[in-house]
Amino acid sequence: MNACIKVLSTVFALLMIMTSVVLPAGADSAKALLIYWRGETPCEKALKSGLKDLGVNIQLSEFDAQQDKGRLTDYLATIDEKKFDFIYTFGTTASLETAKVVKRTPILFGIVTNPVQAGLIQNWESSGNNVTGVSHAVPYQDQVDFMTRLGKFERVGILYDQNAANAQIAFDELKKLLGEKGIKIVGAPVTSEADLEGGIKSLADQKVDLVYLPSDSLIISKADSIVAALTTQKIPTYGAVESFMQKGALAGIVSSYEMVGKALVEKAAKILKGIPVSQIPSSHLPFEMLTAIVNAKTAQQVGVSIPYEVLSQAQILE
Repeated sequence: MNACIKVLSTVFALLMIMTSVVLPAGADSAKALLIYWRGETPCEKALKSGLKDLGVNIQLSEFDAQQDKGRLTDYLATIDEKKFDFIYTFGTTASLETAKVVKRTPILFGIVTNPVQAGLIQNWESSGNNVTGVSHAVPYQDQVDFMTRLGKFERVGILYDQNAANAQIAFDELKKLLGEKGIKIVGAPVTSEADLEGGIKSLADQKVDLVYLPSDSLIISKADSIVAALTTQKIPTYGAVESFMQKGALAGIVSSYEMVGKALVEKAAKILKGIPVSQIPSSHLPFEMLTAIVNAKTAQQVGVSIPYEVLSQAQILE
């Protein structure tokens, strides 16, 4: 019954998003630039598909920064922003770097964890600049509540890229919220792929009983090896994004990249219609579009027994 209600709620939310979109006049001549941080993801695929479904004939230019800030900076120095009706950016780093250079053309961000705290927008209602978008983040309080329903944890580790603003924010928020529950957080900051093995060893040596994996491009890109290394040591992992569970992380409450892309279609259409960006609020996905995911195989491997009340409301990966 819970699963049925969740599906109906999700469908209703998507219908509300799509029916609020009005095909913008003059969209047949629209041009947009899509800036990727680590290649195309389901978010961009859904955005492009949604625009096509609306009948928007849009010429797209695409650039992949390949997780290289210098490469992105060099590219941004070559573009003429006036050529584009909007510029889409994936993730916190790419969005912040683009916003430093592009001051007039609308910037549409996706998969940014904390746009206000990162300084990308002034507030959720009005950015105060030329930026708007959709965050994939599940509020940290909801994540902590779900995390503590999985079992009893006394020391939670977090492996994160200390050069990523969103990852540092995640550490600070979790330290505060977990501390309020009497749970100690142990940080393992890294700066590159070469540091990951040492970071994992540090957490294991400090005997953490759960590792939180943040929405951090470095950690996401190496999820396979990170999750495998921790699972081998029987250390369960909590994933802040869906792909972690697909790579074997124990559990997480997440929003899918595809759903973020679908939600971005409405904002893109409003931009193309000529509505000022500052009048287009940034947003999270609604709660009914979030999903709790539990990896049953991993639970067995790490020796964690997930309570029935969690399993009954979750998507189970075998």
